[in-house]
This record gives sequence, C-alpha cells and structure tokens, in this order.
Amino acid sequence: QREDAEVASCKPAFEWAPGFLDEESGLAVHPKQRTMETRPRMLFLSLALFMSGCVSARGSVEAFPVRRLDKGSQSGVVESCQLVVNDRAAWERLWTEHQSHGQSQRPAPEIDFAREMVVFVAMGQQFSGGFAIEIEKIEAARSRLRIAFRRKAPPSGVMVTQALSAPFEIVAVPKSNLPTEFVEIKDAARE
Repeated sequence: QREDAEVASCKPAFEWAPGFLDEESGLAVHPKQRTMETRPRMLFLSLALFMSGCVSARGSVEAFPVRRLDKGSQSGVVESCQLVVNDRAAWERLWTEHQSHGQSQRPAPEIDFAREMVVFVAMGQQFSGGFAIEIEKIEAARSRLRIAFRRKAPPSGVMVTQALSAPFEIVAVPKSNLPTEFVEIKDAARE
C-alpha cells in the first residue's frame, strides 16, 4: 500500500513535449540526449523563424494618425482630385480655391509644415446632395504612403437636395517623404 502511494505522487523530472521525438525511431529523446544530427536542423529552423520575423517587419503596415481639418459637401474645388500639400504657399492657394464657393471666408487652419502635411480629396461637382467622399485610412506600406478613400453616392430612390454639391475632406497627417499612392475603395455594388 505504501509503494502505491509513492508511485501515485511521483512526477517525472521532465515532461516530454511534442517536439522531442526522434523521427527515425519514434522514441522520445531528452533534449540533452539529442545527437549532433538534430542540432543543425534546430539551428536551421531557428534561423528561418528569425528571418521570417525580419521580413514581416519590413513588410509591416504603419497607420498614420489623422487630424481632420474640414469635411463637407460644398467646396470651391469642382473637379475630382486627390492632393498632398507640403508647403504653406500651396496650402493657401488650395484653401482660397476651396473657399471660393460663396461661403463665408474662414482663415486656413494652421499647419506646421515642418511636422505635418495636408491631404485633400474632392469628389468634384455633383448635380444633387447625398454624395460624400471620405478618407478611410492613411498608412505607410511597402515603402509608399497609401491614402485610401471612398466615394459615396445616395442610394437609388432616396430623396436628396436638388442643389449642386462638391463633396470634400481635408486632413493633416505627420510629414512623410514616402511617395504617395491614392487608392479608391470601391463598394461591390458600384463596380
């Protein structure tokens, strides 16, 4: 009876994990008993895992914080366009054109162009209300600054304002020297 009690409370000094089987014999092998043949394989696997981590770090995506400056349905910019503005003079010209739609003139939002840049998207002139354009996300991916935006149209049969509109969105993001790429996200129904 005493021997049974000791056996029941006895725990093995080492628990066998699934990676410690000898492929040839199918027997469990303690890590210290591995042959020299298994060490190169483990070194190769470790190196492969390390390298895959390095590759995924280079291919990573970094989201940019966005500060909204203005968004609406009435811009003086009546052509569809997507712009990145990197200096004060270009920003003031764009803001003046944007404000030329008979709106009350507001001063351009302050931008520190040493730290930020402006992203402007405009849908162009539409023949009714209900349209919109918005910046979905801005991210650094594959050595490019990807600016994803979406155009929205009113659903068919919905009542909308019967007036010209020119939807837009303007945001500020941290300054980047990466080449920019505007990517339009299209709804499956619109394609």
